[in-house]
Amino acid sequence: MRCIYWNIRGIANDKSQNRLSKLINKWEPEIVGIAEPMIYPTDLPMSFLQSLRMSSAFYSNPSADPKRTPNLWLLWKDSISAPTMIHFSNQHITVMVDNVLITIVHAHCLYMQRRLLWLELSTINSSNLPWLILGDFNAYLSVSEKRGGNNPTATSMNDFRDFMNNNQLMEVPNSGFQLTWWNKQVREFKILGKLDRMLCNVNWSSTFPGWKYKVVSRICSDHSPLMGGSISIPRPNNMPFKFFNMWCSHPNFKEVVMECWKEPIMGHSLYILTVNRAKGSIEEVE
Repeated sequence: MRCIYWNIRGIANDKSQNRLSKLINKWEPEIVGIAEPMIYPTDLPMSFLQSLRMSSAFYSNPSADPKRTPNLWLLWKDSISAPTMIHFSNQHITVMVDNVLITIVHAHCLYMQRRLLWLELSTINSSNLPWLILGDFNAYLSVSEKRGGNNPTATSMNDFRDFMNNNQLMEVPNSGFQLTWWNKQVREFKILGKLDRMLCNVNWSSTFPGWKYKVVSRICSDHSPLMGGSISIPRPNNMPFKFFNMWCSHPNFKEVVMECWKEPIMGHSLYILTVNRAKGSIEEVE
């Protein structure tokens, strides 16, 4: 499962569409989350989505106010089954696809309003399915995630941490830029922050071992796009299985192997078998 999230800050211009096209063509995601498109879904040419092999049907979060454009779009690859809408509000869209939950977020800038988001998402968590949450949370986990301007409030950070802890969520391993947002000011007025991220539960990380995301450069928007997916290393076709008979001649061979298998080790089953177990046994025998 590959995903992209980008607070695009307007999708109607050619530069933003070209940037989005390059990201999708390079990463080939099944799910794409867009925040702040700043146009109505009907204003986006269907030919643009079709050129990217994305479904011409997609979800948005309409408002009761007809003058307000949806601030979230959820797109999907035309080769997968249409996701099932689970819930949406003015701060998130949550869908189910292939028995996993995916939530895209564009959180409110006021922490009192974000508390409604934390409450809504905590209700969704009761399903206990693999769950990925990606988006612009407009919140920090620590003071170190912001440079310039006033420090984030303790109340806001505590709310965010409590939401994650209460729902047993963790940040997805990531690489690339650490700070995802820039206020487009310079010198003493410059502010950078980590507002965009991906979170997941244990079931997600177990279902998609090695899943991580990369924060790429800010172009056309004040937010960096996030690109997530499983990173797998292909096994060489000519890699032989190795076992040295001399290991069996060691007087403690069986005891060492049995002790190694009793050790609780977390990780993918192949990792446990081929690296930790075997390495531990060999070192003890040698």
